[in-house]
Amino acid sequence: MHTDSDISWTYARAFALRDRMITLRADLCAHPDWGQSACTLFDRFDMAFRFFMDAPTVARLLRLAAFETEMADIARRVSDPRWPSCGQG
Repeated sequence: MHTDSDISWTYARAFALRDRMITLRADLCAHPDWGQSACTLFDRFDMAFRFFMDAPTVARLLRLAAFETEMADIARRVSDPRWPSCGQG
């Protein structure tokens, strides 16, 4: 059985992920090689976020959380010198 605190935590988690996605998009939009990818990733996230807000389920929250993995992968690639940018390679 879900309690009010479970629901609050679920929404808090979803909005925290959204804040991180907004920050990632803003950071990467300034990067010439990653701007379009960041916008595409954000658009995908935004659609999943809207579905979650329409009907919050555990499965939809997990789908939102999967974007954290993608964010971490992109952040690693952007900061890792072993990953040349698209124009250098």
